[in-house]
Amino acid sequence: MFMMWLGEQITERGIGNGISLIIFIGIIARFPHSIVDQFRVTSNLIIGLLMVAAMVAIIAGVVLVTQGTRRIPVPVCQAGGGQKVYGGVTQYIPLRVNTAGVMPIIFAQSIMFIPSTILTFFPESELMQSLSGYFQYTSLTYSFFYALMIVFFTYFYTAIAFNPKDVSENMQKQAGSFRASGPANTQPILSTIS
Repeated sequence: MFMMWLGEQITERGIGNGISLIIFIGIIARFPHSIVDQFRVTSNLIIGLLMVAAMVAIIAGVVLVTQGTRRIPVPVCQAGGGQKVYGGVTQYIPLRVNTAGVMPIIFAQSIMFIPSTILTFFPESELMQSLSGYFQYTSLTYSFFYALMIVFFTYFYTAIAFNPKDVSENMQKQAGSFRASGPANTQPILSTIS
C-alpha cells in the first residue's frame, strides 16, 4: 500500500510514471550484483562481452517497440459544397505498437504466485507437493501458462486502454473545429475505427 501511494505521489509531482519508476529501481538495484555473479560463472571474457552486447541490443529493441507508434491517416474535409470538397486536412490516429506496456507481465506474474502460495499451505499432502513441482518457475508448465497469460492480458489490457469509440468521438469533435470556418452543411470524412 505504501509503495502504491509513493508511486501515485511520484506521478502527481510530474517526475514520471511512479509505479514504473519503482519497478525500474527494484530491477536496477539488483543489476550490478547480477552482472558480478554472471562474470563469476562465465570465465571467458569474450562470452561475457557478447552477453553484455546482447543485453544492450535487447534493451534497445524493447525501448524501440515500446515507444513505437503507427500513425493512421484520417482525412477530414474543411469546406465543401455539393460534390466538391475544398481544403482537406489529414489528421492522424497515433496507435502505439505496445499499448499495454509491462502491465500484462505484472498481472501474469502476480497470478502465477497464487497456485504455489496455496500449495504451501498443505505441506503434509503428497498430492499438493507433487502439484507444486508444476508451478516452479523452472518448469515447462509454469513457462507455458505464464506465456499464455501474458498474451491474454496483453489483449485484455489493450481492449481496456484503447477505446475506439472514444477516439472516434474525439476526432469528430476536432473535425467540428475545422467545419467552423466552412459552410454549415459540411460533414467530416471519418474512417470507421472500430
